[in-house]
Amino acid sequence: MVDFAGRVAESIRTAIPASRPTWVSLYPSFTTDATAQEVSAPSSSAATRNTPVSLQTEMHSGHAGASYSDIFYNRILISPVNIDLGNISTDQAIQISVFNAYFSDRTLNNISFTPQEDITIDGPASPIVIQQLGEIFYTVNIAGLGSPQINASFVFQFLGADPDVPVTFTGSRITTFPYIFQPTMQETLAWNTQIFTSINGTEQRVKLRDKPRQSFSGDISLISNEISRASNLFYANRHRSWAVPIWSESVGGVSVSANDITINLDTRYSDFRANSLGIIWLNSRTFDIVEISAVTSTSITLARAVGRVYGSAIIAPVRTCDMISNPTRNSTGHNGGIQYAFEVIDNAELAAQASAQQFNNTDVFLEEPLLAGDAVNDQYIRAINTVGFNTGIVSRNSYWSNTKIDRQFNLLLEGLENIWSFRLWLHRRSGRLRPFYMPSFENDLRLIQDTGALTTSLEVRSDSISNFVDSRDNIAIRTTSNNWLFRAVNTYQVNAEGNTTVTFSAPLNIDASEVDVVSFMGLKRLNSDNITLNWIGNDVVETTIPILEIEP
Repeated sequence: MVDFAGRVAESIRTAIPASRPTWVSLYPSFTTDATAQEVSAPSSSAATRNTPVSLQTEMHSGHAGASYSDIFYNRILISPVNIDLGNISTDQAIQISVFNAYFSDRTLNNISFTPQEDITIDGPASPIVIQQLGEIFYTVNIAGLGSPQINASFVFQFLGADPDVPVTFTGSRITTFPYIFQPTMQETLAWNTQIFTSINGTEQRVKLRDKPRQSFSGDISLISNEISRASNLFYANRHRSWAVPIWSESVGGVSVSANDITINLDTRYSDFRANSLGIIWLNSRTFDIVEISAVTSTSITLARAVGRVYGSAIIAPVRTCDMISNPTRNSTGHNGGIQYAFEVIDNAELAAQASAQQFNNTDVFLEEPLLAGDAVNDQYIRAINTVGFNTGIVSRNSYWSNTKIDRQFNLLLEGLENIWSFRLWLHRRSGRLRPFYMPSFENDLRLIQDTGALTTSLEVRSDSISNFVDSRDNIAIRTTSNNWLFRAVNTYQVNAEGNTTVTFSAPLNIDASEVDVVSFMGLKRLNSDNITLNWIGNDVVETTIPILEIEP
């Protein structure tokens, strides 16, 4: 029997609360004596006590499992450790963080590095004790001028069991092309479009290149004291990448003070880019290549301050380029020149908005050829299938629905704003990919009436329109005030006088005296993925754009 001293609550001693049903009384109850006694259930034996239980122990070897904290603690953390500098042409400064993530002090015993004239490290001298959870910093300076290839490493060596940590630097130095392009410089934008033509002549076009390849070619002039320097420059760097200023997009007369970070200039019509390069240029020996961190329409912000004063400088965007052909130098001993051809490495697709003029939710191009005296050349294209087998009568037929017209347009663009707008238009076309509407700019429908209100029809001279070109469903009307009206044609009908009545659904609501030209307007695309801009000087560009009409 087990005895214990104390008082037991009434409900526990009886084991039957008053609220329980009567059948609970069938179970044995505890005694109500002051001393509790063991009660055995019917048919049970006496309980045997086996306590205390003897324990048998075994020894196992192992290690503590990794935890989330081990990602950050109990190690040396150095950041960054692998630095790809890419192509550089300016001085670079990279900060290295050394963090002791142990809960005890650690000693940086030495930084192993073979000294180089163009790469140095600044920071606390070693050996140095880094306190627990402490951090120190070093700055690695890479000169913009030096060995063409950068492949260097610093090894941070610690006392004790901590492993050495290498920090590597890789990259290339590029050479600045310091000479201004001479007229005429040629700039080429090249896309890549694959075209699938069905049996009836309709097209499906696929864009194969997300960015156009940009290239520059032309000549530079050299005065006598630059001939030898230029020769050495091209001899040593023919096979390397170059930092080429885009002189055709430069802004002149800009004042720059020492320690300037922000430079105010008009960037609206030049391809200045954030995280790219620019040049501040006074002459071929006095210039600074700068890193641009931000661009607005009125300024550029530099990653580092300018180191000198420029009273009236030329500022231009800079592209990283490779030479795509061997440069050629000519010299008389007193002056000379070099022929060059560069292809841009850091190409970009310019964001271009839809044209202000729209028809059927498609851009309309309304730039007329501007070169006075030049003829417009049209070629009428049709796929012809020839069957003859060189034995009998030749059979020729065509399954195309319409004849396609190839037209070579010569354009003269004056001023950076007009040139920039045309450049954006080219980027929106993406070569041969994206079509547009364009009038012929010719008086294809010769209006008969000189006065009177024009609503939903025009009466024009016949010119066999209804017989041969009734598939031309769209027209463009230029008014005497140089506004354009675009309409879809419903019908061409010959009237009693032998003239043709052209009807369309939307009214014109103008007087016949206001009509200047009524032109056919077809759906067209560029007929080449390569467009060349000839910079002939004084912000003037001459270009030829081949245009193919794919639907009438």
